[in-house]
Amino acid sequence: RMPSTNEYNTAVGLAGISQYMLDGIEVRKSLTAQDDADVVGGIVDLKLATAPVGMHWNAIVDGMYNGLSDTYGSYRGSIQGSSRFFNDKLGVIGQFNIEKADRPNEALSAGYNHNYGRRDEWHHGIFLTNGNYQLNNIERNRFGFNVLMDYKLPKGKIQLNSIYNNFDEDRYERHFVFSVASGDIGVTKDFNVIDEESYSMVNGLSLESEIFGMIFFDFGANYT
Repeated sequence: RMPSTNEYNTAVGLAGISQYMLDGIEVRKSLTAQDDADVVGGIVDLKLATAPVGMHWNAIVDGMYNGLSDTYGSYRGSIQGSSRFFNDKLGVIGQFNIEKADRPNEALSAGYNHNYGRRDEWHHGIFLTNGNYQLNNIERNRFGFNVLMDYKLPKGKIQLNSIYNNFDEDRYERHFVFSVASGDIGVTKDFNVIDEESYSMVNGLSLESEIFGMIFFDFGANYT
């Protein structure tokens, strides 16, 4: 069970789970008897991968260009290693990942009113009352590490996982409000700085086994 990364809603930040640590994704649009009763709508079940046979190392680095801010400061990278021990019964996967992303955006809105008594070549009963221009500079920094362990049983497996994620967002909001309702143009400026940081540590244990060749046992426990 992943915790929410937002104090105002139940949104879950999936950026802390690398796609290279997944074995599959299962989406269920309706609840069944084995699901928790506090779930509304549906369930997205992320199946964690198991370590392949042999020693494996992977490193990925991406760089990005942002045309709005004209910067090359965004990047992301990950290093992952995996191997199996004790006649391939015990598998271990470890990964470290880091990311920096610039997410600037602009927004423009305007308000208007009706004055049907004022009609001429330039005014057709509609006039501008105010305008709002907003410029947001958002910088997101994230790093985390994941450790997955699995042990093969004769007819099943045991999995242990630990997922740590640290997320920091710096947001600079600039507002320019133009008022023209009175005939004169007035400008109001506003500047806000918002810093949000969250971190999570998710530890899980799962057991899958077949009993008597006719019953499938699936148990899981998580601590966040």
